[in-house]
Amino acid sequence: MKKWLALTFIVITISACYNINDKEIIIPEKLLSKNELATIMTEMQIAEASFVVNSDARHELSMKPNYYDAILIHYDITLDEIRDNINYYQTSHDDMEEIYETVLKNLSKLESDVEYQIKEMDLAKDSTLMHSDTMASDSVIIPVNEIIIDNK
Repeated sequence: MKKWLALTFIVITISACYNINDKEIIIPEKLLSKNELATIMTEMQIAEASFVVNSDARHELSMKPNYYDAILIHYDITLDEIRDNINYYQTSHDDMEEIYETVLKNLSKLESDVEYQIKEMDLAKDSTLMHSDTMASDSVIIPVNEIIIDNK
C-alpha cells in the first residue's frame, strides 16, 4: 500500500511540474482584421497570378517587388507586419480557415466580374459590327457595298 501511495505521490508531483511548452501567442503591433488580411492576401494572389500568366518571365520577375511595394504602400503596412498577422491568425485554425475562404470568395468574385466584362465587350463588339456597313464572316470583313447579288 505504501508503494502505491509513494508511486501516486511521485506521479502527481511530476505531472504538476510538467510544463506544456506551447508557442506563446504574440499579438502583432498592427493587428489587421480578418477581412483586411484577406483583402491584402487576395491582392497578393492576383499579383502572383500575373507573374505566372505573363509570358515574359524575366521582365515580370524584375517587376515583382514593384507589385508588392504598391500593395504594401496602398495598405500602409510592411511585409513583416503581414507575416506577423498571418502567424497570429494561424494560431487559430478556424480564423485562418475563415481568412482563406474569404480570399477564395474574393478571387471567385473577381473572376466572374472579369468574365462578365469580357462578355459585355464581346457583345458590344458584335453590336458595333451589326450596325456598321460591313458584314462579318469569321475573321473576314466584307463591305456591304461590294457584295454583288446575282438575281438570275
